[in-house]
Amino acid sequence: MNSNLVGNQYSLSIRICSDGFSLFIYDEKHLLISGKDIKSEQGTDQTEFLKKALEIHKELHQEYNDISIICESKHHTLVPEIFHNTENQKAVLRLQHPSLPDSCQIFHSTLINRQCVLIYGLEQSITNIFLSHFQNIRFESHLTEI
Repeated sequence: MNSNLVGNQYSLSIRICSDGFSLFIYDEKHLLISGKDIKSEQGTDQTEFLKKALEIHKELHQEYNDISIICESKHHTLVPEIFHNTENQKAVLRLQHPSLPDSCQIFHSTLINRQCVLIYGLEQSITNIFLSHFQNIRFESHLTEI
């Protein structure tokens, strides 16, 4: 049996937070198989910590059917869906967060049942680390409905 076929049945979810990250591996029925918390030491640069962690942890070197990166972001806002426009997302986010760094990459998630859009910014250095390590990933906010 092809090992890639077996590996592709599983999903990986990585939750990034201020003090490290957590890994969760799910089977094809979305049942949790494994979970792991990896904490960084206080004062550690988060991008360097993530680079090293991606090299060390063997769970991150497998192929997965689906990979989602859930990031805690202090830069987020909700707007009614009718007013959402992808071209002005950064400007809308800056209305609530004037100190939004230029280095933030802007994402959005539509909350269908609530008829609004969650706009959030993630540090581009962190998104670049994951994009260089994984092929098909999806970035999500910690405030997005699961």
